[in-house]
Amino acid sequence: VMTSESVSDEAITQTMGRCWDENQYLLCPHSAVAVNYHYQQMDRQQPSSTPRCCLAPASAAKFPEAVLAAGLTPETPAEIVALEHKETHCTPMRRGDTWTLMLRDTIEDLSRRWKGYVLNASQ
Repeated sequence: VMTSESVSDEAITQTMGRCWDENQYLLCPHSAVAVNYHYQQMDRQQPSSTPRCCLAPASAAKFPEAVLAAGLTPETPAEIVALEHKETHCTPMRRGDTWTLMLRDTIEDLSRRWKGYVLNASQ
C-alpha cells in the first residue's frame, strides 16, 4: 500500500529539472522525492497496476536555493510576494499556557470579528 524512498540531493535537483522539462511544473524539493520514485518506476518500465499519485502541496518558491541548484529560475507568485507586505501578529506564550485554548480563543475572536464585518458589509 505504501512505500518509502530515500533520494540524494543530486537526484532531487535532477527530478525537479526533469519535471520542469516534461511538464513545465516547478516542484519543491520535498515533492521531488515522491516524483523521483514515480520516475524510477516509469524508467524501469514497471507500470504499476495501481495508479500513483504524487501530491505537491508546497510551493517551490519556498525553496529558491533548491530551484537554483536544479538549474531553474525561481518565480515567486504574486500571492507570496503580497505576504511580505502583510501585517504580522505575535502572541507570546508563557510556561504553563495552554496553546490549544489560546488557539481556540484566537479563532473564536477572529470569527466574531469577521461575522461582524460580513453583517456590516451587507447593510
